Amino acid sequence: MKDYLTAIDDVSKAKYVDKNRRGCVGANYVGYCVFYLAGIHNNRFKTFIAHDGVFDLKSIVVHFTNWNNG
Repeated sequence: MKDYLTAIDDVSKAKYVDKNRRGCVGANYVGYCVFYLAGIHNNRFKTFIAHDGVFDLKSIVVHFTNWNNG
């Protein structure tokens, strides 16, 4: 999460970034990260969208391990 926050801070230095309208979007595991970032973002983001966010890491590991191995 520290890497994500450092990245958004670095990107936000660009002139074209509106710091008052930043959003955080992700699906699956990154959806889980969106949930996590919503709790620790310290007002970096205006909105959050998590599509199919994972709420149980154990189940997602089991699911994808089974899916990838047939």
